[in-house]
Amino acid sequence: LEVVTSEPFEAGQNGIVVRLPAPDVFAEVRGRVLGPDGRAVSGVALELFRPMADVTARVFGGRSRVVMSEFGAVATSGADGTFRFSDVPRTGAALGVRGDDIVPTKVDVTAAELEIEVDLRCHFEVVLREPVGRFDRIEVADGDGQGLDLMVLTSGSTQAWTDVELVEGRSGVLSVSSQARSLRLLKDGALVGTLALDLRPGDVNRIEL
Repeated sequence: LEVVTSEPFEAGQNGIVVRLPAPDVFAEVRGRVLGPDGRAVSGVALELFRPMADVTARVFGGRSRVVMSEFGAVATSGADGTFRFSDVPRTGAALGVRGDDIVPTKVDVTAAELEIEVDLRCHFEVVLREPVGRFDRIEVADGDGQGLDLMVLTSGSTQAWTDVELVEGRSGVLSVSSQARSLRLLKDGALVGTLALDLRPGDVNRIEL
């Protein structure tokens, strides 16, 4: 994952020599994955990568962002939350962090010792009793009132929204950070109600209103 840029040279020039310096790497990177309560989180997949291109452009209907990355070694956190990698570039490398029980995140590799705190993932579904037209969308916020992503995660992708439509009074099963503290209920774009949340990781939390 190391990237080196040579000195410039002119097109058509002969006798060009490109000299690469010795690799500038951490011989070993060790770390632990911890939950919000400081406890070790096992079974988390970590993958080294390096962003190679990150381009945002205006397109019809909004903006589009394309990110291209080069991927490297993978590891899984052990029972005590620990992981290790060898020969990691000192600059430019990052870790993608994913797992069935956590909110996906990424961490830049800036030191040989890393402590990665992750949010646990909670599953929930909102179901409206009749009349179901009282609300048409939902949002979720943390204890500081900041909106949280509402996610649908599969083995190969993550889809995230700031709000989700209620279809026939149901949200479908969604994932959200364990930092969630309030459910915002909307109608025609306006906030019409809030509900305190105390979601538990594991099974689906069913919220009937």
